[in-house]
Order: sequence, then C-alpha cells, then structure tokens
Amino acid sequence: MSATAAILVEIHELPRARLRRMAVERRQIPGTVWQQATGRLVKAAGKTGFPLRVQVLYWTCVSQVEEAVGEVPTDVAIVQAVHGMAAARLLAERLDDQTAAVLEGPYWRALG
Repeated sequence: MSATAAILVEIHELPRARLRRMAVERRQIPGTVWQQATGRLVKAAGKTGFPLRVQVLYWTCVSQVEEAVGEVPTDVAIVQAVHGMAAARLLAERLDDQTAAVLEGPYWRALG
C-alpha cells in the first residue's frame, strides 16, 4: 500500500475528535503560507507529467473525509489537512522540507 493510500485508510480509524483537531491545526496556518505551499505542490505535480494528480487527490480526500466524519459537506479545513498530508507523501521526493512541513503539520499535530 502506498503512503498516500495508507493516509486515506488511517482517517477512517481515527476518532472524529482527531479529525476535527486537524481543522483547528490547519486554521492556525496563515492562508498565504498554506497557499504558497499548495502552489509549490501543484508545481511539483506538474513536473511528474501528471499535472492534475494533486487536484484529483483533493477530491478523493473530500469523499473520504466526508465518509470518515459522517458529514456531507464536511469541514474544508479537515479536507485540506488530510489532502496536505496525502499529497506531501505522494510527492515526498519532489518537495522541499519547508513545504512538506507546512502541508503535513496539521495532520501530525492533531495526532499529538
């Protein structure tokens, strides 16, 4: 199983309180910092020859988070946290450490 797939499986095993904590952690990152990190993520995906891969993964995360939390629609900040972690794992070798830390941070901090 890939690291990305493992994240999507793991969210179904986490207590909902942990998923909600991801939203809190995500919101603590300024929007401009998050946007810069996701911009670098999109650029890294483009260099793989599959430029839409990150966007497709985002929508996969939406449906997985909705299922895990039991809400449709769900809190977009949870989706962003899960997507950030999954996408950073997907493109781990193509991201600098600072970008990976921003994208993975909410997920890791919520797990405590």
